[in-house]
Amino acid sequence: MTAFVDGLCRDERPESLITWIRSAQMREMLRKLAVGEISMSHEGIDELGQGHRVTHRRGLLEHHGLLPEHDADLAHFEHWLQVKLDAIGEAAVRQPVEQFAT
Repeated sequence: MTAFVDGLCRDERPESLITWIRSAQMREMLRKLAVGEISMSHEGIDELGQGHRVTHRRGLLEHHGLLPEHDADLAHFEHWLQVKLDAIGEAAVRQPVEQFAT
């Protein structure tokens, strides 16, 4: 978290930071990161769900060098694939579909 705070303090637009920190959802994410409820990783950020807000938060962490950049299209596909695979009840059908997709 120290690296994150240092990165925020070096930001070129402090007014944007103040607006950003006012968000209750952002403060909750920062609290969870600080106390270790979620890990400072892409997997940890995935626990926050999907959508624009999570994508924005992930981007901020990547921008400040706290997370390595990741392929958003690949992550979206992997999530989509998991949902589709979970809908297949028969293992005999699921296995070849999963093998092909991965």
